[in-house]
Amino acid sequence: MNNAIYVLGDIHGNWNPLLTKIDEYDIRDCTIICVGDIGLGFKDFEDQEYELTAVNQKLRKRRIKFLGIRGNHDDPHYFDGGYDFSNMEFLRDYAVKKIEGRTFQFVGGAVSVDRTWEKRVEGSSYWKDEVFDYNPDKFVKCDVLITHSAPSWNGPADRDPISSWCDNDKTLWAELKLERLAHSRAIFHCKPSRHYCGHFHVSSTAERDGCVSRILDIDELLEITHH
Repeated sequence: MNNAIYVLGDIHGNWNPLLTKIDEYDIRDCTIICVGDIGLGFKDFEDQEYELTAVNQKLRKRRIKFLGIRGNHDDPHYFDGGYDFSNMEFLRDYAVKKIEGRTFQFVGGAVSVDRTWEKRVEGSSYWKDEVFDYNPDKFVKCDVLITHSAPSWNGPADRDPISSWCDNDKTLWAELKLERLAHSRAIFHCKPSRHYCGHFHVSSTAERDGCVSRILDIDELLEITHH
């Protein structure tokens, strides 16, 4: 019998909803994949390490493996392979893993609409390399593709909700459109049957060319069914 695989939406540094669901539904012996915006880097380093250690202990007791990719609200340095926890792994871009007989590829990052906000300070709460690094040579054919942002054919496509950010950041809208196209091309290269992401804080599903793409809302936990 295969162990369950779950995907998890953005948590933005708040682990409590996930830990509550793990207890409430007695989740154990599984893999949980977070689609980015874990919130790594926004807390004091010692506080961050203490929190991650406590979460890891909880996961270890239930034999849960947590995998996470970087979002646009994560310090990319947490994903360079230097953070070693028994039951948590923060994945490098373009990592490939075989999980329960299926091939997964993971690529994080996205453009932040709030990158010009005065409260985001480069090097401590904003990082220039937090964007999606599109490299077609690194994609592989996989069953499941995990990214932070979405293709152009799934999810919000209207400028109006972020118009104030676009007015103050003249290249933002063009960059966002190019990034969505890059995710569409990523799916074309990988040819997955399933794609999961977050970033937009909505739940949305769309299908194109044999791939079902699902955007997860904040804290949404969804089991990947076997097919």
